[in-house]
Amino acid sequence: MRTGKELLIRDSEEASSYLGARYSANHLQLIGKPADFAMELRTQPIGELELASLRFGAEVHLQQEPSQRTLLISTQTQGWARIQTGATCRDGGTGLIVIDPMDDRVSKRFSADSRRIHVRVPFDALERKCAELLGHRLQRPLLFAPFVGGSAQQHWLNLLQVLLGHLESPISIGAAAMHRALEEMVLLTLLTEQPHNHREALLASTMSLAPRHVRRAEEYMREHATSPLTLSDIAHAVGVSVRTLSDGFQRSRQQSPMQFLRDIRLNGVHAELCQAAPDTSVAAVAERWGFNHPGRFSSAYRTRFGQLPSQTLRKP
Repeated sequence: MRTGKELLIRDSEEASSYLGARYSANHLQLIGKPADFAMELRTQPIGELELASLRFGAEVHLQQEPSQRTLLISTQTQGWARIQTGATCRDGGTGLIVIDPMDDRVSKRFSADSRRIHVRVPFDALERKCAELLGHRLQRPLLFAPFVGGSAQQHWLNLLQVLLGHLESPISIGAAAMHRALEEMVLLTLLTEQPHNHREALLASTMSLAPRHVRRAEEYMREHATSPLTLSDIAHAVGVSVRTLSDGFQRSRQQSPMQFLRDIRLNGVHAELCQAAPDTSVAAVAERWGFNHPGRFSSAYRTRFGQLPSQTLRKP
């Protein structure tokens, strides 16, 4: 990555202080050998965004306080990491994507060979864009799910390649316009792909942009989400062919009708578990919403909500 600034710090306390001033307050515990520690930070601005590469050279445990100024999206490109926020813990290697929570502490443990690519986004830019899409000011702070998975993960990785490719390009003509376009791509990808507390309202605000048969199908699926439905059932109910229905969803929702139905059902399970008694059977709730394969259900639930269904059930 071509960089605007490169920094090397060999003292862990100095590194912690520098990261605290640049990102958020933290406590950095050195687990590996002190002689191996060498924090390398390379940064490059892209308009209002910042792209950075970070490694420590030794195994470390980093405990971070939430930041109120910027949103940090970290993508593991080498080594492994263990990330915990609240009751949710995730281990992973290359491709692990984490959004630092704005309302909670986060604990991170990195292997000695760990390297990450960070994208730092001004939080007010995200809230402005979200308000613009909704057509009104936000009444609640914008909060994202901390772990990026499913289609959102692949879309973010693709976007990251675009950002890195831009930095390698020797062409500087029109850079300001390109930066604005890249900023827009990052904001829209986060707001439309990653679960957050305003996402349902955003999706609802775009309902009128979809063809009538797509909106009718969505309404039908919401009303019959706990019933066994096939793609043919849904198409027949709204009076179009399976192909017309599928094409309509791909063009206006960038997903298939059955993926849309799965999301409705996952949201239904999540809402029910949030209100359920601790002795409630997760399997029974999942089955009532049409999930008959426990393994696939748990994986899809964790991808969407960043935690297992049993963790949602136990959450106070």
